[in-house]
Amino acid sequence: MDDKLAKWLKERERLYDELEKQDRIIKQAGGIVGRYISEVECDGYAIYIITREYKTKVKIEHWPGSEDYYVPYWGEKATIDKSYAIDSLKSRDGLNELFGRT
Repeated sequence: MDDKLAKWLKERERLYDELEKQDRIIKQAGGIVGRYISEVECDGYAIYIITREYKTKVKIEHWPGSEDYYVPYWGEKATIDKSYAIDSLKSRDGLNELFGRT
């Protein structure tokens, strides 16, 4: 593996670790703003950060660490149903608990 690729992979891992840490802290505090949701896109995942919470909706913004994977109908920023975001978080949290990654 060449140096450039190794550095890129290491930086992506560092950014993802920071994202996971932020997500755990906010989850423990009982919030959703700052947590992330991910959607399968092509051969990877489009990751979005919840940036604002309303009564029935949330604003999301693309997380740059997920490279060029975007949900086509969300683009870089979108407002989506809060229930969809919460279901996505619950699903990921449940899988993490099942596999001991809490």
